[in-house]
Order: sequence, then structure tokens, then C-alpha cells
Amino acid sequence: MSIGIRVALACAVSSCVVGAAAQTLPTITNPVVINLSAPGGAPAAAEAVTLVSPGSGTNGPQTAQVGVNVKCSKSNYLAAGTVGEVDCLYAMLRQDGPNSDGSGLLLDTQNTGMGFLSDTEMVASSVNRATNVANLAVDIQEGVINLGTTMYGAVYDATIGNGDTGVLVQAGSGAAWNYALRAMDGSGVQYFSLDGHGNTIQNGTARINGVYVSGVMQASASPVEGVAETRAVRKADCGTIMRSTSDRSLKLTVPNGLPVGCRIDIIQAGQGSVSIAGNGTMRSERLHGQSAVQTTQGRFAEASLLIDSRSSFLVGGQVSDTGGAALADAGRLPSSPLVSLASWQPERPDPR
Repeated sequence: MSIGIRVALACAVSSCVVGAAAQTLPTITNPVVINLSAPGGAPAAAEAVTLVSPGSGTNGPQTAQVGVNVKCSKSNYLAAGTVGEVDCLYAMLRQDGPNSDGSGLLLDTQNTGMGFLSDTEMVASSVNRATNVANLAVDIQEGVINLGTTMYGAVYDATIGNGDTGVLVQAGSGAAWNYALRAMDGSGVQYFSLDGHGNTIQNGTARINGVYVSGVMQASASPVEGVAETRAVRKADCGTIMRSTSDRSLKLTVPNGLPVGCRIDIIQAGQGSVSIAGNGTMRSERLHGQSAVQTTQGRFAEASLLIDSRSSFLVGGQVSDTGGAALADAGRLPSSPLVSLASWQPERPDPR
């Protein structure tokens, strides 16, 4: 790893304690160590740069006058660069003061000239080495006030190529989000939310597993109900997880009258299998034709029941046709890889 600038606060020059483990830092050429003393709570800075700009006479990032300019590149860039990460700016902070705040990067921007303003603007691009032409590029602006009249929290602009996802919210193994997205007013009243299971609530109306429910609600995980005996599925089961811990096999019958879009997840938590079948007029639709009964494949098998029309339903997951071959698990998505910005191209025409 190569570092263009390193700012280390509350650390020694060559190492820093992270939790209980020591992190060895790369060697810093000509290190500068400054011990701050701020009596009486006065602000202090280890290093300060002040720019008073007369203005370049032309608006845009390529003609901007800047306080600090750092340029980094891999040796033999666009020719024969070797493997190894390069980071041009790295700030590290460790804070343990009681009830004391901290930020790795603190920004304060103002504009009285009614032009464009943002706390940050970043450009990432993927470039063809042979032609030095970008084939993918994204511009990200955060804390935006445009022309002094319009304010945005963040702007994600695909400037070259077809982007995959504007905003990706994901969780690693063993982690989860209670809310993937949430909008609230200053008093905490919720306008809209998208929870970690894909359920949405907007203006008091919830869409949970395909079923719309009105009223005052809080987004939460799907309720779990135990099922221990053969019975018909009810409307109240929509949007729930039916969990069987029985060691005896049982059967869930799907009747007419359930709302289209009703979804029920079913878990076989015991030794007894769970079979799902229509009531005679409700039929089960399958990829290769109708099937009367689907049955969970074993303990901790999962199945999903979806009402597709007034007279039909779908069953997916870890189930088998009665006497038939097992179905592929239809209800799982592969784990998404973590997304990172691949490269930087800071000097380019302003996309605004």
C-alpha cells in the first residue's frame, strides 16, 4: 500500500492501537509529530493551510484555485503497473474522551454567490488502458445546494456507461439493518421506510409480503406463528412465518378467498414434514405443470406460499412434489459482493 498523505491523531508515528490489536502503519517519509496543548478549551490545529483566492476568472473544477493539491499515481500508469493498492489520502482518528465527539473528516462549506455548492464531489471511472478512454464513470455529490435554491442530501450521477445500482444497501454475514431506508421529520414522525426484509411503510399504509394494510404501524420483522396440526390457511396468516415444530407430518390446505399477493413463509423446524395443497378448486401452479401437493424436504426446510390468482397459488423453496424430484431453491438470491470505487480521475470536465 502507498499513501500520499497520512494524518494520524492520538497515535505514534509508526504504530497505533486499534482495540486490543496493534496496527503497523507503513513507513512515513519525513514524519512531523506535533503535540497540541489547548488550555481553556481553545481550538488548535497541528497543521493549518489558509488560502485567500482572488478567483481564476473561470468557473469549474479544472480552473479552481485549491488550498492543498495532492496527486498520486502508480508507477508506469497506463503501461505496466504492478499489483498493490494506492490510497492518496488517509485520515485516522482514535477518540476515547468521555462524551466526546470525533470525525475522520470535518467539512464546513458556504456560498453566497448563488452558484453550485457541495461538501464533497467525487468521480470514479474505469479506463481502457490501451485508449485511455473511460468506459464507466460515476459522479457523487454530497451535501448539495444548487444555485442557492435547491438542496439535496446526495446526488449519484452515472455519467458514462450503464450503472448497475444507484444506491446499494447490504449487510455482511451475521449483520442486518432494521431499516435499509427511512425518512422522518424533525420530530421523529416517519414518512416512509424500507426495512431489512423489503417491507415498506408509507403514510401509515404498509406493504408486507405483497399485502397492503392501512393504519398506524411500525415496520418490523414478519411475525412468527406456531402450527402443530393439519388445518386450512387463513387470511390472518398472510405476511407471517408459519413454523412447525411437530414430529408428526401435517398438511396446510389453501382455500379460495385469500387475497392475491398474500405470501406466507413456512418452516419445518421439527421432524414432521409440512405438505401444502389446494382445496380442490385452488390449484398449485408449477413450472412444468400442475401438482397436487408439495412437501418440505426435511428438518429446517423452508417454503414460500404465494397466492397468484383467485384460483391458483405458487409454492417455492426447499420442497418436493409428492413422489417427485426436489425443486431447486427458488427463493434465495446470491450474496452481493461489496461495492468499491475502482479508480479516480479528478481532472475532467465538470458534469454539472
